[in-house]
Amino acid sequence: MKIQREVLWEAVVQCDRSYDGSFYYAVKTTKIFCRPSCKSKTPKQENVEFFFDIAEPFRKGYRPCKRCRPDLSPTYDPQRELIAKVKEVLEDEYHKPWTLHTLSKQFWNQLLPPSTDV
Repeated sequence: MKIQREVLWEAVVQCDRSYDGSFYYAVKTTKIFCRPSCKSKTPKQENVEFFFDIAEPFRKGYRPCKRCRPDLSPTYDPQRELIAKVKEVLEDEYHKPWTLHTLSKQFWNQLLPPSTDV
């Protein structure tokens, strides 16, 4: 069963995690491909290409997004990974006077994607 382009596009716009692993989308202008659930800026629809096999975007010269990591398991969740890292730091260094400000400074680069990503 082939999914219609409109359905795929809506999944991208909604960052719909239920489609992760079913398809990937690539942005022609950046040469980056993502999962449907990627939280990066929504690209212009005319710049998007869809793939149903993870090998296809690689063959066409796209690289995986550094934010959503489509090259990893479909169950990979970058937000959970960040939360786990913060939790580990808090458990290991509980004696420090952590504030939201100091935590955000330490993890800021992991909260935002590189500016070259979608």
